[in-house]
Amino acid sequence: MTFDTIMKDLKAGKYAPVYFLCGEEDYFIDLVSDYIEEHLLDAGQKDFNCSVFYGKDCDPVQVVNDAKQYPVFSDRRLVVVKEAQEIKKWDAFEAYLQHPSPSTVLVISHKHKKVDKRTGFGKLVEKKTLYFESDRIKEEKLPDWITDYLQQRQIKISPDNARFLVENLGNDLSRIVNEMNKLAINLQPGEAITAELIERYIGISKEYNIFEFTKAISAGDFTRAIKILGYFEKNPKAAAAVVITSMLYNLFSKLYILHYSKGSSDSEMAKLIGVPPFFFAEYKTAARKYPLPKVEQCIHWLSILDGKIKGVNNNSINDYDLLKEFVFKAMR
Repeated sequence: MTFDTIMKDLKAGKYAPVYFLCGEEDYFIDLVSDYIEEHLLDAGQKDFNCSVFYGKDCDPVQVVNDAKQYPVFSDRRLVVVKEAQEIKKWDAFEAYLQHPSPSTVLVISHKHKKVDKRTGFGKLVEKKTLYFESDRIKEEKLPDWITDYLQQRQIKISPDNARFLVENLGNDLSRIVNEMNKLAINLQPGEAITAELIERYIGISKEYNIFEFTKAISAGDFTRAIKILGYFEKNPKAAAAVVITSMLYNLFSKLYILHYSKGSSDSEMAKLIGVPPFFFAEYKTAARKYPLPKVEQCIHWLSILDGKIKGVNNNSINDYDLLKEFVFKAMR
């Protein structure tokens, strides 16, 4: 079952007896669970007919017993299990899933991972519940997802600024949505999100950010890269050293793949390394500036750098000094 289909049914008032929501992307799980919590029962019905449990602390037998109770002054009862991935034993749920109460809606939110469908319980869940797997959106698809999300709210954003948000906020959809909403409430329908607005309302500098830093590395602009690192050192909240290292590893890993993909078309190589076609030129230029032996050296240095930033064989050197050392070696 897809997210869009589930939400369409919910908005039409069609509820399943049991929802099993799992996967690595919390954002869509929370949207489904929160919508059911907010709309299944009226405010006056919730006191008698809504129970919320947390996986780490709950007794599965109590959850099932609660789900079997009849509603009071209502046609339905709601039982929600949050953080269900913390539950160790699912035996108590198995008999209930075979014959769930028709007057209860049971919502199980199993975050951060999927249930193992090779197990008996996994097969039962897939067969007997409204089963939803919430997958992470691939990095190369996130700028398009941001564009579509804003378009639905009649707000515009350029591909560069959409990528700018992804590069600096990561792939946490909940965080991305929160930050986009900050921007959207300050705009009228039809207006566009600009780099200036992102800097003003989210606090990401349009000149000194990870997006610009990786562009400087790709272009071989040593002066620019060191200047941005100097800004990060003075403003560590703008970009933590471990995040910068991760972005550098991501860049050089893509270049490594490109060097072994000669003969493919630009569109094929863009797809191979997981970037939108209109950003591929940056990587193509970088591949020319960093031949394969250099790329291999950079990946090796980054593995050592990552360890030192995490405290391995490093007791005194500043993280940003380590990053500057890497930039010097990579670009010399």
